[in-house]
Amino acid sequence: MYKLSNLAAKDFEGIFEYTEIAVGVRRHNHSKHAIFYRYRTDDIFVIRILHQQMEPLKHFYFDEIDL
Repeated sequence: MYKLSNLAAKDFEGIFEYTEIAVGVRRHNHSKHAIFYRYRTDDIFVIRILHQQMEPLKHFYFDEIDL
């Protein structure tokens, strides 16, 4: 069981997992942009930074995801 502070809960709402792109890909919204990334062993790999009006699936190339 876990309990989140109100601020942590709000932060958590801004993170989405995008398994339709690839397993482990996550999205974080910042201002008018979406940052797509995945956790790796020693770092965080940023895959794409897209404007909120761009359709993510149209702008992903699977060789960029570093599977």
